[in-house]
Amino acid sequence: MQALAGSALTSRTLYSGGLAYAPMPSSSPSPTYINNRTVWSSGSAADEQATTGFAAEMQLQRQLTGRWSLGTGLGYHVFAADQAVIVHVTYGSPTASNFYPDSVGKMHVRNTYQFLTLPLRIGYQLGAGHAHLRYGLRAGADVAFYLGGRSTEGSTSRTYGPTGSPYRPLSLALSLGAEVRYQLAPGWELLAQPTLTHFVTSVARPSSGYVARYPLAATALVGVAYWLR
Repeated sequence: MQALAGSALTSRTLYSGGLAYAPMPSSSPSPTYINNRTVWSSGSAADEQATTGFAAEMQLQRQLTGRWSLGTGLGYHVFAADQAVIVHVTYGSPTASNFYPDSVGKMHVRNTYQFLTLPLRIGYQLGAGHAHLRYGLRAGADVAFYLGGRSTEGSTSRTYGPTGSPYRPLSLALSLGAEVRYQLAPGWELLAQPTLTHFVTSVARPSSGYVARYPLAATALVGVAYWLR
């Protein structure tokens, strides 16, 4: 049994580099009228930057024949991306004279996606191994259940829960990483698992009209392992 947690560098890829948050796939945003002002926002994949996320997992791993191992478990992962939203403000109604000059500003927002994950991993040990140190490679897939998060779509930033959101309740991600183990005492090991994860299904529902987005992360998981036998 293994318990791990760690920070991650996370981001997301956007379909065709389109708008990150357009209510409908379109090259021109729709304005919102507020108190005789026209307010609209725009952006693209170039306006996004990677930021920190978090991951924690409980794993159960079984040693197979030879160098191979098989693992599964339960995880909690937070993917995030920093987004620069360009906000345009035009004063006066579209048919009236503008009494104030137009303005353009930039607003930074943080978009997050929270998932409960069911990982499945195949491991392969490299080298002959030492008395206290072993290392190898890991690869597999994660079934991800959407728990909620915060997202900016158009000029609106909203917090979503697991239901009633424009995001899929179930997604699939692939992972590739490494594993290093150091034996502390009989049955106990320190454990490190640097892992790359990328979603292969868009987290946005196809019917939502949102641009397809695929979270990705480079995660540094560290923890302890205890061999039951």
